[in-house]
Amino acid sequence: MSFTNFLVTATVAWTDVDEVDVHDGLTIILRDGREMGSVAFGSSLLGSFTGYRTHQRAFHLLREAQLAASETQGGNSKGQVRRHWSFEWRRLLCVLAVAYGPLAVTLVLSR
Repeated sequence: MSFTNFLVTATVAWTDVDEVDVHDGLTIILRDGREMGSVAFGSSLLGSFTGYRTHQRAFHLLREAQLAASETQGGNSKGQVRRHWSFEWRRLLCVLAVAYGPLAVTLVLSR
């Protein structure tokens, strides 16, 4: 299970996922009680009023995958929940190119 939030991706094993929740934005609750969320499926005032209808399809897909993984792998494993973090440097380069590309062109043309 992976969540990408702009430049950082966090990954955990499906067996470490205890629950999928859509109460305050789409949230993955790990066996050790920690929560993982996504910027794309975050909480909002409108979502609080409407019951996060836009998040429901993703919620059901994740919930089904989590249940299937726990059935095939014999339920939750014991031990520490490990999260792997990775840095998305390609995204950072794209953001920098979009932000500073026009500035660089302007500086070159103004000389």
